Amino acid sequence: MSAIYSLNEVEKHNVKGDLWLIIEGKVYNVTTFAADHPGGELAIYEEAGKDATESFNDIGHSEAAHEWLKDYYIGDLEGSQQPEEKEQEELKQEAVTQVPVQKPKGS
Repeated sequence: MSAIYSLNEVEKHNVKGDLWLIIEGKVYNVTTFAADHPGGELAIYEEAGKDATESFNDIGHSEAAHEWLKDYYIGDLEGSQQPEEKEQEELKQEAVTQVPVQKPKGS
């Protein structure tokens, strides 16, 4: 089982030498990666201590970038659902709302 971090805990790691961020409900310690980030250190500093999912996805990172993330993964954000879990939950809710209502016999 991986470590679970609160948003409050992640927010504390937002300074040079201590950089964490969240992508898709997973927490990454990117402190040692910041200097090597192809988009520059500033991009990492701006997202440190926050949920960087939108920024990460908007850039259109390569498959290699997604693979590199695995090296910096330290745990999951408390209360988050992974995209697959979220999708399954939405499908379940959709199925429940689409159950046909049967009319009583004789009406």
